[in-house]
Amino acid sequence: MRPTDATAQEGTRRNTPAESPRDRLPKTSLPSATPSPSVPSQSAAPGQSTAAPTPGRTPDRSAMLNCPEAAGIKTGVMRPLDVQELRRSSVPRAVWGITLGEASHGGGGKSRYDLSSPLAAAAWRRLGYEPLVIVVADNEKHADQLRASGSSDVHSLQELSAMSVEVHVTAPAPGKSPGQTGQLVRMAAVGTEWLWNSDTVITTDADMIPLSMPFFQAGKRGTMTVFNHGILSNQFAMCYLQSPARLWRDILRMPGDKPQQSFASAVNAAFGATGAGGWATDQQTVTDLINKWPEWSAQGHTVPVASWSGWRLDRGRSFRDFFDDVRRWEQCKAPGVDFHMQYLRPGDCEGDASKAIDAVISRLFDSVDLGLLRDYVRRATCGE
Repeated sequence: MRPTDATAQEGTRRNTPAESPRDRLPKTSLPSATPSPSVPSQSAAPGQSTAAPTPGRTPDRSAMLNCPEAAGIKTGVMRPLDVQELRRSSVPRAVWGITLGEASHGGGGKSRYDLSSPLAAAAWRRLGYEPLVIVVADNEKHADQLRASGSSDVHSLQELSAMSVEVHVTAPAPGKSPGQTGQLVRMAAVGTEWLWNSDTVITTDADMIPLSMPFFQAGKRGTMTVFNHGILSNQFAMCYLQSPARLWRDILRMPGDKPQQSFASAVNAAFGATGAGGWATDQQTVTDLINKWPEWSAQGHTVPVASWSGWRLDRGRSFRDFFDDVRRWEQCKAPGVDFHMQYLRPGDCEGDASKAIDAVISRLFDSVDLGLLRDYVRRATCGE
């Protein structure tokens, strides 16, 4: 799901590569639940922790999912990564854009898309992808304010900072709203220095949690891969498009000689300076560009949408059906591909959304990671 408009509040970024002044965010104080930093080992065996456990707390993995789709997942995903890891072109990247504050969504209601980002970030790290989150402000003046003020009163950005997730702030692209920029920037980000040399870049949504390691391993590296192909009759879903950054730039017809100076300029380099249209404009535009790529029929790759019931744990289901799907998934009766999260809202303390999300994340993460995520959800929804 993609936001269509919102009001940004704050932004932060920590432990990331050398940056340009326009996209710099200040370092901020970390929440009390932040573990001590440690450098993960990339040589850990499948299923073993990739970082030292939090002092005084031993990770318990006994409740974690024990189905084929969980084979080879990483643990220790809430512990900060070393800055050098983000500079490696071989590290797969998962990219999404967010606005802060309430945003309209496709179902006609309002949501806070930023609140789900730490959960999505932890889930992508679980599969070996490193997140990159782009916060879109209201305008240039507002973006400057965000860069100057930090994230001390925004729970989602505090948590991303504590995890050392790479977060940037940008003004909207000229002629485009914050929500439209947030939709388009996840593709256009390959035209900036931050992803310029990345071997693998996948676009995703702030409210989607990937569940299955085999599903995402099925995508070919080195070409454009469309996951969940066929879920829409005439478009490619934007939540999972994967390609090397250089090929993304070729498909988007972006200048290939040097990086754009900002995320906003990258959006216009890829999609033009005219205002975007409706909610699915990015989806239709990118689908057309992929189809027009001369090598698509010969080199492009598709991973078909799952054909069995319950492959997506979906907030669109009634709570009774949703929890039935969760039970089948945790019993290995229906392999889960992804989780379309319920909407977290400030003030909805221990509400239905928190309970539904907890039913899923309680099977994805070791006890230390899960405890940190539960603490975050409580802070974000209960104001603790």
